Amino acid sequence: MPSLQQIDQLQADYLEYLADLANLHGVSLMALMQNLGFQTSINLRIQESGVRSLNV
Repeated sequence: MPSLQQIDQLQADYLEYLADLANLHGVSLMALMQNLGFQTSINLRIQESGVRSLNV
């Protein structure tokens, strides 16, 4: 079983990969994550508040 430090490093590596992918496609990391269906705490707060998110 991986240690918490290994899990943290894997998550950091994955986030860096996603940021690089977003950059290659010329979109923000948030836009990429939304298009991939990620539910972030920011997205959930927006949905709960009833505010429509901007498509950037």
